[in-house]
Amino acid sequence: MQKSPVRRRWIITVAACILILAALVGFKVLQIRGVLAFVAALPEPAETVHAVTVEVRELHQQIDTLGTVVAPQSVELRNQLDGRVVAVHFRGGEAVSAGQVLLELDTREERAGLKGARARAELARLELERARKLRASRTVSQERLDQAQAQHQVALADIEMLEAQIDKKTLRAPFAAHTSLHQFEVGDFLPANSLITELVGSGEFVWVDFSLPIEQAHIGLGNRVQVYLPGVSGAAVESPAGPVGDELNGAVTDESAGATGEGSISAMAAVQDGVAVAGAGALRVAEPDDAAIEVRDDAAGELPNNAMVAGQIIAKNPALSARSRTLDYRARLPAHAQLPHNSLVNVRIEGSRARRLPVIPVTAYRIDQLGAFVYVLERGAGEEGHRAQRRAVVAGQRGGQTIAIESGLVGGELIATRGAFKLREGILANVAPASSSDGTGVAQ
Repeated sequence: MQKSPVRRRWIITVAACILILAALVGFKVLQIRGVLAFVAALPEPAETVHAVTVEVRELHQQIDTLGTVVAPQSVELRNQLDGRVVAVHFRGGEAVSAGQVLLELDTREERAGLKGARARAELARLELERARKLRASRTVSQERLDQAQAQHQVALADIEMLEAQIDKKTLRAPFAAHTSLHQFEVGDFLPANSLITELVGSGEFVWVDFSLPIEQAHIGLGNRVQVYLPGVSGAAVESPAGPVGDELNGAVTDESAGATGEGSISAMAAVQDGVAVAGAGALRVAEPDDAAIEVRDDAAGELPNNAMVAGQIIAKNPALSARSRTLDYRARLPAHAQLPHNSLVNVRIEGSRARRLPVIPVTAYRIDQLGAFVYVLERGAGEEGHRAQRRAVVAGQRGGQTIAIESGLVGGELIATRGAFKLREGILANVAPASSSDGTGVAQ
């Protein structure tokens, strides 16, 4: 049976569509193959970076922590007796001399009582002299003479008591110092034990108190310390030569005791407590893994461009602090305008231990969500360039423009520095020519 004309037309149409589709597919396949061949002919993407060879150096151990500046002479001046202010002889923040009268309270009642006490003492003296004459002639008994002597002693004691009360209401500076701010005016009534002012002595040296963990108990008397003053330009100031330790402490204690032992003032010594604070200090930005006390090794390189005062440890607490379980230390430094009392400073203690560690420039050190790392540049077989390989590292000492690496690198490896942010794992890297002005402090 013959096919109908309609069916024949459909068969021809389908066959034509198939032929056209096959032609289009073939053309597209040839086009894609051409593009792939063009792309394959292009050179592999690469990034150009600077690089250095990791150098191993012998580093002396250093410990960085925070300390508190303590003035050897520092007291809070308080009144023992209440009273009304009749005179204020100082302005807040000014320098005062030893023995200078700072504030006077109303003593009219005491002075009136003192006149009566002196009159009674004079009468008792006359009675005593009369009793002695009569006793010499055996006109009165020994008991009468003893009573006259006792009455005279009581009268003299009353005078001393009133004079002491008047003296307590006249507050004087126990030593040459600078005063703190105050808001007292004539006519103010002061209850007993009111804070009048804080006196900070202006001596030739200051103390810096700091704490170290028990693991650093090998740090002892005589170790050198460096105190950094952020934002202050100037050269290092050396601690003056001379005996330190008990002799210094004794001199200050004796002087203070002699000044305050007259009974003219009531001085309460300000309690100074240097406590370690979390963070590596004001010299750098603290990172999540930073601790209050960081044991480091001195990577070669210049110290930060900040003023520094050098000193020496003069005292060590023999027992751990019950609060922080750390050892308290005290260092002696020459007085400095940028070391005010109670200020927080960065302290670096020089240790005697030394280790050999790799040292890299700070530009090679990278940190992301996975931690700290560097890019090690390794040359592949048959390749002209280097392949970037990510390597996790543990950082140690951070000085100037260098970082010591505790683990993750060995000496002689090539690492990327400037431009390392452009790299990723396995990318081809071209090393730029070495520049003598790199400023990293590590050989390229």
